[in-house]
Amino acid sequence: MTWDGLEIDMLSLGNADSILITKWTNGDAERVLVDGGRPEDAQTVKSFLDSQQVSRVDHLVCSHPDSDHVGGLVELVRGNSVCIGKGWVHQPDLHPGGKHLAELLRGQKLSETVGHLQKTFAQQDELVRTLRDKGVPVEEPFAGKRIGYVEVCGPSEQYYEQLLTDIKSIVEGDLNYYCVEKAGRKVWHDYGCDISVGRLLEGSTRPENDTSTVLLVADEAGKYLFTADAGVQAQKRATEYRDLSGCRWMQIPHHGSRYSCDPELVQYFRPKIAFVSAAGDCDHPSSEVIEAYEKAGATVYATYQAAPPGLHGYRGDVPPRDAPQSSTPL
Repeated sequence: MTWDGLEIDMLSLGNADSILITKWTNGDAERVLVDGGRPEDAQTVKSFLDSQQVSRVDHLVCSHPDSDHVGGLVELVRGNSVCIGKGWVHQPDLHPGGKHLAELLRGQKLSETVGHLQKTFAQQDELVRTLRDKGVPVEEPFAGKRIGYVEVCGPSEQYYEQLLTDIKSIVEGDLNYYCVEKAGRKVWHDYGCDISVGRLLEGSTRPENDTSTVLLVADEAGKYLFTADAGVQAQKRATEYRDLSGCRWMQIPHHGSRYSCDPELVQYFRPKIAFVSAAGDCDHPSSEVIEAYEKAGATVYATYQAAPPGLHGYRGDVPPRDAPQSSTPL
């Protein structure tokens, strides 16, 4: 049979992301892998690709440098199990603000408060080096570019450079963020922001999360939106670049964190179906976030309630699977 359709696989990796997007045209598959979870998740991602007889990924996308997105990609590329056509990774060193940031991250011992930046940006650099060592071309994913059939809606290069400047300020001052104990858990907040419990907050997303690549697949069947860990401001900027209203499907940002959700934006997106990759703990996904999407008319599915290997959505004619995946809506 000649397959013509679209498939979305969101793997169950706890509070980590790995999504395989597959477009079938006249029986041929074009695949885009977005993120690979943590380093220890690489084997799970590889096993899934093997189970689907995927030996080639046309495009590999690192949405942003957090370890739960980039870590598994480094291990996957290093393992030589999958042929990769092209890599899409932001490279701070290529930007004025990023050059100074790179020097700061490499040249000083940072406090625990921002030390995670050293690790995450180092993994992103390692991914770029590993791809190039394998002879894979690498390009930065900025708004307006196309990754095969996928359109990049954010960040713009200008916004990315602004975020690099914000990150550099954090590293230089080590005062722009502080960590507070709340209900027995540590939560990151912007310096001076309101931390009242029970209310969705805007503006409390770390700037490295706002560098998340926002992707769109748009066809005759509708819009499919991929958001990674983009915060409210990053999402708003993506809507200024592209009409993202009335989605058929979307990824709930940042594992369902309430700090990356704005009810008015959710009403704008109005997805019919929403997937969230989350561990199912007290914060991810937030019950407030799920309620916001349900009020907008979405049927919400979560990876922690899905049978292994995770959530599977499709439209059109796609190859049948030996063990069809099923999940119950939240």
